[in-house]
Amino acid sequence: MKPILIIFCFLPLIGLGQIKESWILKPKDQWPQIALVNDVTYKNGDKYLDPTITYAASGFLLDTGKDTLAITAKHIIWAARNKASDKVYINDHLKTWKMYPKGNPKDSVIIHYLINEDPNEKLFNGPENGVLQRDWLVFTTKYISPNIQPIRLRKEPVKVGDKVYMTGNPYRFDKTLIAEGYISKKSGNTLFVRFYDPEIRTAFLGGASGSPILDENGQLIGIFSNGQLDFKTGERIAYINSIAYLNKVLAGVKPLNADKKQISVYVDSLIQAVGTKKAMSQFEKYVKTEKAEDDYELTYINYNKLISIGEKLQSEGNGNDAILYFEKLQKIYSGNHLYLIALAKAYSSNQQKQKAIDLLELNKNKVDPEVKEEVEKVLNEIKNKP
Repeated sequence: MKPILIIFCFLPLIGLGQIKESWILKPKDQWPQIALVNDVTYKNGDKYLDPTITYAASGFLLDTGKDTLAITAKHIIWAARNKASDKVYINDHLKTWKMYPKGNPKDSVIIHYLINEDPNEKLFNGPENGVLQRDWLVFTTKYISPNIQPIRLRKEPVKVGDKVYMTGNPYRFDKTLIAEGYISKKSGNTLFVRFYDPEIRTAFLGGASGSPILDENGQLIGIFSNGQLDFKTGERIAYINSIAYLNKVLAGVKPLNADKKQISVYVDSLIQAVGTKKAMSQFEKYVKTEKAEDDYELTYINYNKLISIGEKLQSEGNGNDAILYFEKLQKIYSGNHLYLIALAKAYSSNQQKQKAIDLLELNKNKVDPEVKEEVEKVLNEIKNKP
């Protein structure tokens, strides 16, 4: 009987990480107040770059077991910006930062100071900057209304297919949004979420940045960072920062904000070493590996730097290599209009005008509507080229 007793003794321990928060078992309209909005003012009077917005995106409270911290997305201090600084450096400049449920400023959180402040971290400097890859602001608090529900961290890794919830405050919705979805893809520390509701999948969710992403148990697995339109489906892909960076903040890891290298560095050196054809074949395989994820930025890519490599091949008289290079980029990053245009220009520059025209005609209605005009402009330029 002893082995059986031992097994039963361990059963409660096995289930500890899977205990659901009591509130998540209720209908969503009966959930407690979790998602908050940000109200920010600086000592110099600066508030929001866009005067039409009344709050800066979303936020929430985190119960660490030791403290209750306030969290939002790092990139919102571009919108709620102190114009005197372009760094993630706000503690000395901040007058007030409050969080509260949308439409209910009485139940507020008063921010104390930013834990992961970094006077050397630029707020925005192009895709290689890294702010969107570590899109967390983590604050201590002075006061918290007892009517606001903090959430707790999930301990176990998440998997593709896991069901998730987002609760946040996009500007276009009058009330707090609770959306259900699932993890459709993982890429390094970025999770991609697809929502079930077709309206949410296609809607612009400005103001949702900083929303917590919860698992089925009501525990935190990530933060909503931004969305990108998938030109093939017309849906917006939700980019979610996993809790990897947050865990580093909580653990006091230093240095905290080191940028990954841009993948263009790898491609350029590889072409110099083995030639374009072999390099691009190796590159296509390499970007699918974990090592590439660890060493290089693969989610927020500086497209212009990759394009400049092909343009350099063309300027050096290696037109066929330039075409091969852009054809491979177009295959690897299917749907990116910048590579589409670059490939068309390479065809045109190498006496393949009709091929360039056919390429753009075939794809002009498939790209993001916001960039269709740019594609059509290049198409007309090539058509009118002698």
